[in-house]
Amino acid sequence: MKPLPLLLGLWMFSGSAAFSQGAPELIYYRFDGAGTSVPNVASAPPPGSNPATIHGMMSQGGSGQFGGGLVGTGGFSNNDYVDTGWVVNLTGSWTISLYLSGIPSTTTVHYFFGDPSAGLFRCHTNGVAGAGNLILRGPFPDVLATGGATTEAKVTHFVYDASVPEFRAYVNGALVNTVPTGAVTLAGTTPLKLGGYTVNEGLPSGAVLDEFRVYQRALSPEEVALSWNRRLFGADTLEFTDLKPFKAS
Repeated sequence: MKPLPLLLGLWMFSGSAAFSQGAPELIYYRFDGAGTSVPNVASAPPPGSNPATIHGMMSQGGSGQFGGGLVGTGGFSNNDYVDTGWVVNLTGSWTISLYLSGIPSTTTVHYFFGDPSAGLFRCHTNGVAGAGNLILRGPFPDVLATGGATTEAKVTHFVYDASVPEFRAYVNGALVNTVPTGAVTLAGTTPLKLGGYTVNEGLPSGAVLDEFRVYQRALSPEEVALSWNRRLFGADTLEFTDLKPFKAS
């Protein structure tokens, strides 16, 4: 029989290897700090994206998926937003995921991220999305994620798989929509805003956005299921405790 320390070490190594390989390549904002600076702990951050900068009255704190989160004000996005510094450039497959909680059921359209220079690329709730839902829009067919924006905590993945091509939307690890599309290229000239879009109303007052991740690949259904409720390794840490599970409301 192998000694217990050796077995534990092998288990920790296998778990860490699996999740470190699954870290987002482009963007990984955790919002666990203080002040207006948000480190990008992705494995290969694009120029300008590390750190992101919080503008206006938005703040880091509250209770996110793991640790803190970005706390909304309900203000307009010309004042209250996060400047990622990242000029959107996505070709081939990609995945965007985010955690949201405390989204009220209203008729007001609230935006969570977007870049108008990249083919009006944006994500919002209400309006054509309907209350309680998220929608991803841009130079492609609308992608609805039913149930992705409620008062309860939800994690939504938008996966663009160029090999099909199609979009897949997941909420809390479960597939909720598949949308056929043509080839999609997103090429912006201005930085992506997080927590808002252009001058529209952004993250609602008291709502929380957390674990914003952008991958330069299409996550498989298995990867989505394994990672949606886990804090992933980032460039700032190699601690096994980062594999902390999250229980949805």
